[in-house]
Amino acid sequence: MNELKSVNYSGPFGEESDICAMLTIDDVTSPFVFHNITQVNEEYTFSFYVRSDSIGSIIVAGESIYVTPEWTKHVITFVANSTDISMFFDITGTYYIYNPQLEIGSHATDWRPAVEDVDTKILAAISISEEGIRSEVSKTY
Repeated sequence: MNELKSVNYSGPFGEESDICAMLTIDDVTSPFVFHNITQVNEEYTFSFYVRSDSIGSIIVAGESIYVTPEWTKHVITFVANSTDISMFFDITGTYYIYNPQLEIGSHATDWRPAVEDVDTKILAAISISEEGIRSEVSKTY
């Protein structure tokens, strides 16, 4: 049975431990499906880093991606023909996906956590000095 877990794992930028999706694929006849995340006939760009324990291929939104034990970034632009996105794997094994991002349109932007996925603290400080009133706003993730 195919399984998806969130794990701490060494990411592509040399981080000692970061959160990644770990997909354990035991059945290549059954795709991994993200349900109800797109609108039919809308253009999307899906970007992510991926690595696996062995060499193989993944088909995402009709595009074949070569996967190796090294982290590689992939950017796929497609027009959705359903509300789901399927990932088909050609060999069994363990796959790691880092910083997946699905965006409307044809351009991938730099990854950043969604506001609803992190604890965000917004700190505002107002100080009065001889130069006048100064306001600073900073975000911490």
